[in-house]
Amino acid sequence: EGELGPVWLWLARTLNTSPTPLAALLLRTALDMSGAALQERYGRQFEKLLTYLERIFLVELGALETSAHGEEGNGLAAW
Repeated sequence: EGELGPVWLWLARTLNTSPTPLAALLLRTALDMSGAALQERYGRQFEKLLTYLERIFLVELGALETSAHGEEGNGLAAW
């Protein structure tokens, strides 16, 4: 199973910084690899993290990508 504490800490730190396309890619990978285990371990707190990701982080990232490239898309919305 492995230790999820460092993954949780990294997720929290990453979501508390300004969004970047690289952060979005790394978040997607972390959620793909650990999302189910994080949901099981952290339950409601994980749901809150995903809500923040959807309502704030992705909105800010979308605005950044739209202004920089005129397009959106990072794969995180699937989570």
